[in-house]
This record gives sequence, C-alpha cells and structure tokens, in this order.
Amino acid sequence: MDGVKSLDIIVVLESNPNWIQKLIQWRCLDSSIHCGVMIDTDQYYDLAYNRWKISNINDLVSNKKCIEIYRYVNEITQNEITKLLNWSANKFNNSTGYDMLQWFMGFVLGIRNPSINNDETRWTCSEFCYWMFQDNGIRITTKNEVLPMPRLFRYSKDFKLVQSINYTPSIEY
Repeated sequence: MDGVKSLDIIVVLESNPNWIQKLIQWRCLDSSIHCGVMIDTDQYYDLAYNRWKISNINDLVSNKKCIEIYRYVNEITQNEITKLLNWSANKFNNSTGYDMLQWFMGFVLGIRNPSINNDETRWTCSEFCYWMFQDNGIRITTKNEVLPMPRLFRYSKDFKLVQSINYTPSIEY
C-alpha cells in the first residue's frame, strides 16, 4: 500500500461493533477496536481473539474497514528497525496465541495487575504493538503500561497519523 512503512501501526475503528468490540470500545472510551504492526508495505501482524496470523492490509481496505495508520515521529535507525522487526518475528513465532486472560481481565473486568496480566507467550493486539517499541528502548510511555489499548497510538504525542482509509466519524462517549 502506498505510503505505508515497516513498523507503522494500523488502528482499526468500528462504527457498528459486535459485542466483543463493544467491550473494547467501552474500556477504551474510543472507537478503536484493533491494531497491528506493519511488517512491510503490505503485510502486518494481525493478532485477534479469533486469529493469529500475518494478514494483508489490502484485505482491510477491500472489506471496507475504517483504518488509520500511525507512524512513530522520531527517527528510527536501520539497525533499530531490524531489531524491532526481529523482536516482532520472534514473539509472533514463539507465541502460543491470543491472550484471552489478559483480554478478559483487562478489557472486560478492568483488572490491571502485572502479576496476573503478564504472559510472554500470549499477546493482545495492542500489547504486541506497544511492547515492540517499549522492550527495545523506544519509550512511548514513561511508565510501563499493564494494559495498553488500541487508542494509545491515536492519542500519543509519539505517533502521527499518516493515512486514514474508509474513515467514518468516531463514536462519542
């Protein structure tokens, strides 16, 4: 896709959410429901409760999904890019799947306890995107988030919107 780079963050917005997406929106106070990390100009890590795969961004566009693409605002060297992509590939390949416990405890119950919500072999979509930066020395928050949410990338001063596709206005809460 034109203008998209490795490490860009895709944020999926939903104006007509299903019940699972409504829970995410309720906890996030935002219309964002999902996010992913771009591997290259077409593929991204697509980690969701019902899938754990590498997907093509064009599938989101053709399915009329509302997406926003965010880019880290500071310069990232080629060595750092390689390090972040290697971290992502390693975590993706060695993962046992989606972190349903983290999702339920955090998004449904609102419990944010690091001793409960910390499994290095399971991830939510926003955890994966967040920790890719945070674990590799690119601090996007001063204090480590226990439950980073998809909205983090929309409102962080460290990310800028570079593209908006099939956009519809956000739901106001």
